[in-house]
Amino acid sequence: MLPQRMKKAVTDNPKKLANLIDLVNLPPTLRDFVGQSQTSRLTCFMRVWSYVKTNNLQDPNNKNMVNCDEKLKGILLGKPRVELAELPALIKLHFLKEPNLFTSHKKFSCEAAVAWEAGKPPVIEEVEVAPPQAGEVRLKILFTYLCHTDVYFWEAKGQTPLFPRIFGHEAGGIMESVGEGVTHLKPGDKALPVFTGECGECPHCKSEESNMCDLLRINTDRGVMLNDNKSRFSINGEPMNHFVGTSTFSEYTVVHVGCVAKINPEAPLDKVCILSCGICTGLGATVNVAKPKLGSSVAIFGLGAVGLAAAEGARISGASRIIGVDLVSSRFELAKKFGVNEFVNPKVD
Repeated sequence: MLPQRMKKAVTDNPKKLANLIDLVNLPPTLRDFVGQSQTSRLTCFMRVWSYVKTNNLQDPNNKNMVNCDEKLKGILLGKPRVELAELPALIKLHFLKEPNLFTSHKKFSCEAAVAWEAGKPPVIEEVEVAPPQAGEVRLKILFTYLCHTDVYFWEAKGQTPLFPRIFGHEAGGIMESVGEGVTHLKPGDKALPVFTGECGECPHCKSEESNMCDLLRINTDRGVMLNDNKSRFSINGEPMNHFVGTSTFSEYTVVHVGCVAKINPEAPLDKVCILSCGICTGLGATVNVAKPKLGSSVAIFGLGAVGLAAAEGARISGASRIIGVDLVSSRFELAKKFGVNEFVNPKVD
């Protein structure tokens, strides 16, 4: 039986359930028990709830189920513990008795923003995404940001053009499948792609002074995977170039296992995906490279995402004077929250 308060929540706010049902691209196995589109929303949810109860998905000893029914209930009761955009992957990965159904290592199609030429607007295309090979993983991208680095290489000013290409490197998603030899990640894990990866074995990876991995350091001229020098993206057989090993402007992407970081399952992906570039770039530049001493003075030029992260790094390091330099004075107020205590606008001051 559906708990009365849940039944009331669904009845009073059917839009929540409509969002859930509409978001899920239901496979036949799941569609059969949820019902067809003409079935009432309440009946649909009651069938899902019945499936959860019947298959003992609330049993904490059931290793294939991670109490996602609790997350689902939270959404419907107005207490979202996961983003709505995560529900399709959660239901597919946790509400079915066949957890490997969606990790069968098959090629499939999805949508991606493909840049065909330098400076020309990217086009949403249907691309084929190959399965991950040994030492690779396939991610379902749920949130991605646009970084100026993407724009710079899309414009192809001052570097070798490499097109057609799928850009994007600042994102967050859920692990869809893993390749041979990958043991510390599994389908369903939340993760962030990382454009400067770590093999964990080279001198740079073992050093505290550098993260410029011999194998996975950023390479903007490479458009293929290291494993076999081939792309995992194609359109009608034509390969699409990868970008810095991440290519997150695609619903699914394949990356080297050293270029992905598993994160806390409770972390909100729409917020933490900026950690995969903007925050780590600025914070790392201050804490790991500049290394300001306690009580020192630090000047930061530009108060965008990277600049604010750099300011936070200076604050954490104990800098006493953190000077923000920017041409947009309206940024100064926000910068105060990140430790900036003096401001300079070269156009005004």
